[in-house]
Amino acid sequence: YVTSLSKAVMPTLRTGFLCGPPGMTSRLISRLRGTGYMSNTWTAEILAAWIFDGTVERLIEWQRDQLSERCRLLKKTLSAYKVVAHPYALHAWLTLPEPWRSQTFFDQARSRRLLVTPPDPFIVGRGEDPHAVRLAVGDTVRDKQDFVGGLKRVAALLAESPKPPPQAFQELA
Repeated sequence: YVTSLSKAVMPTLRTGFLCGPPGMTSRLISRLRGTGYMSNTWTAEILAAWIFDGTVERLIEWQRDQLSERCRLLKKTLSAYKVVAHPYALHAWLTLPEPWRSQTFFDQARSRRLLVTPPDPFIVGRGEDPHAVRLAVGDTVRDKQDFVGGLKRVAALLAESPKPPPQAFQELA
């Protein structure tokens, strides 16, 4: 198993763990050295202490509570739309209603300073793009009102009709 505590515990603690089958340790260590060699020893020491004293467990539980509440707020605020989200996930998928396309929605959201992610980075192969965008649930926004405010801005954009793209060339009169 290979895992990291940066998402589950705290983003600044860039330390992971590797557990492999007996007899594979030396091969796994050589592969690990090729990707980053070793982490900061102070970080590893802090994490080890936190694992043994229960701090890691408390931080994970706190994060789950926060994500669960954000997922509830997300589904409530965007209840008119199809949202797919695990209660503890850092992201959710919003299916766009007709006539929205993912790239058009992404462009128009960005022009309003709303950050969403189009599906392209997550698509394998050359199949049809889903008409959806990924929303960050685990963002750094601490205030629930700010989080809901951002979701309301997404809902307001969804309620509009897509604007046509700017014309590169004007027809000659």
